[in-house]
Amino acid sequence: MKNNATSCLSQPYPKMIKPEVLAPAGRWEALEAVVAAGADAVYLGGKKLNMRMWRSEFNFSDEELRQAVEYTHQRGVKLYVTLNNLYYEEDLPELESYLQFLEEIKVDALIVQDLAVVDLAKKIGLTRPLHASVQVNIHNLQTLQAFQEMGFSRAIVSKDLSLEEVYYLGQATGMELEYFVHGDLCIAHTGQCLTSAIVFGESSNRGRCLKPCRWRYRVVQTNDGSPVEWSVPGPYVLASNDLCLYPYIPQLIQAGIISFKIEGRMREGSFLRPLVQAYREAVDRYWEDPQAYRLDQTVWNSLVNHRVRDYTTGQAFGLAGPTSIGFSGEREPHFPTRAITPPTLTEVELRERPNNLGVDKEPEKRPLTLPELSVRVGSLAALRAALAAGSRTVYVGGEVTGLNAPVWGHREVREALREAHSAKAKLVVLTPKITKRTEMQELARWVKELAQLQVDGVMVGNWGTARLVRELTDLPVYGDTSLNLTNSLAANLALKMRIRQGTVSLELSADSLQSFLENTPLPLEVVSHGHLTTMILERCLPRVLKGTIGQPEICPRPCVETELALMDECGQKYQVKVDQFCRTHLQFPYQLCLLPILPWLLQLRPCSLRIEGQYYEGPALARVVQLYRKYLELALNQPESYTVSLEDWKDLQKINPDGYTLGALGV
Repeated sequence: MKNNATSCLSQPYPKMIKPEVLAPAGRWEALEAVVAAGADAVYLGGKKLNMRMWRSEFNFSDEELRQAVEYTHQRGVKLYVTLNNLYYEEDLPELESYLQFLEEIKVDALIVQDLAVVDLAKKIGLTRPLHASVQVNIHNLQTLQAFQEMGFSRAIVSKDLSLEEVYYLGQATGMELEYFVHGDLCIAHTGQCLTSAIVFGESSNRGRCLKPCRWRYRVVQTNDGSPVEWSVPGPYVLASNDLCLYPYIPQLIQAGIISFKIEGRMREGSFLRPLVQAYREAVDRYWEDPQAYRLDQTVWNSLVNHRVRDYTTGQAFGLAGPTSIGFSGEREPHFPTRAITPPTLTEVELRERPNNLGVDKEPEKRPLTLPELSVRVGSLAALRAALAAGSRTVYVGGEVTGLNAPVWGHREVREALREAHSAKAKLVVLTPKITKRTEMQELARWVKELAQLQVDGVMVGNWGTARLVRELTDLPVYGDTSLNLTNSLAANLALKMRIRQGTVSLELSADSLQSFLENTPLPLEVVSHGHLTTMILERCLPRVLKGTIGQPEICPRPCVETELALMDECGQKYQVKVDQFCRTHLQFPYQLCLLPILPWLLQLRPCSLRIEGQYYEGPALARVVQLYRKYLELALNQPESYTVSLEDWKDLQKINPDGYTLGALGV
């Protein structure tokens, strides 16, 4: 693979600004160590509401935070506090009081994921600068502009962006950009890994990830579980190596990055001190005399000798290949987690499971109505089947995955629109969850064409796409699950940004879903059935596993050779699907099915229930739609005697013999 490390130099130089070295601290001794090592700024979290919550001995109490501000400011060092979780409805009162406390002690910035913080910041008159967390997954210009318009002064951009892409974002907006330069890497797009929440009920977006990417897997055929005849180097096929960009200090500075971020809030000060010193000294030497700058081989040897995992440059210079994965697991630190069989639906549970999932609080008593039943389809034939079965809102488009999957181009959407309107139904066109620079250019053209076709709406997968659709059209905007809406304040902000209908996060527990739906100002849809994508990877996993990224340069397309799955140690198969942009989507071994809890769900008054039916053939999809229509009527009119018949359950089992789950609602 060609090294594009100097690709930023083909463009005019950005304004040269000496970047800060931003160091982590999880305890007081680490704070002292990184300040002594020369950090310009330190980021840390409190004992609540941040992304590193597993170890109680880490993070700072309120009094320690107050002292940390004094300690750093006395030494000319800035202090940023992480508020980078997603927040549930029950968190909001504590979040507001915590923001007031952080304003009082005058921290230098807040690192934020959830839009509830934006809403509360305006309410209480917060003057602390807001930095958009990497968890927001800022990977295109329009998303960066959207957060700039919300009042953010800095963005920690996606780890899946190359330096060339980062350079472009900075030049286009003038916004401060922060970039991870060292430490742990998640293989999935940040904010888009749901596996831990659905398996364990522990959300990676709330600092509780149990690291399913660090498990052992076998690469097998989807249909029969037989091994794939590739020379996969080892079982840790999702275990990313550690990021290290120390050898590329000039390229980082030339890309216009304002802050070099080192990961490691759970590390000891003795580990962090030499890391911070290495980056501090390198930045200073380059800044003093770029022409004389050379890599310090002694420092580099020390970094290599004291590494945890092997090093990778991640996506900084293009798609990461096989060397970015620690296949053998030899250097993988111990973490107390392994694959389990999550709760699945059985015939007994259909009858014994409480309809309210054990939620203590009774839903508010309000007049009940039937929600819409929307269906995502994968072909025109499936669309016709869904319409014939009674669906009146149909979703098409978005990521197309699978061998020989139908496409949704201009002709197909026009025909789908004609058929939907003939059935007095709405047609909403989905857009991908991840849309980088070139794809946004393509999407802008597509959105204009959709406006000319007069489709009934566009469902957006990220905040940049939402901004693009608002700019170019007057089409109704729907929000997909990937917007990570989990509370009423974030939903309120989405409503102000012209989102007509949102979709609740798939990570919500039953209690949190109930609280959210009872308080939201925004009409919300709940995904109730179908396939669950639990990770999105920027790279093509089949190509990584076969070792063909970069050689040959023309892709041999291993993704079409066979349908792959990753089999965990419990024998569960996560299907590997590659979309039209060569991104990988890992699917959960079991499909979602909320049919057993419809009476409780109706009491929460979602505006719509969605069937993710894009992989169903027409007859199977029609049967699923018929069953949901039947049981929605039953849940509305006879909730006390509600039960799913054994005959209907057997029909669902025939459609998907692998089994069903309630997702995060059932764990």
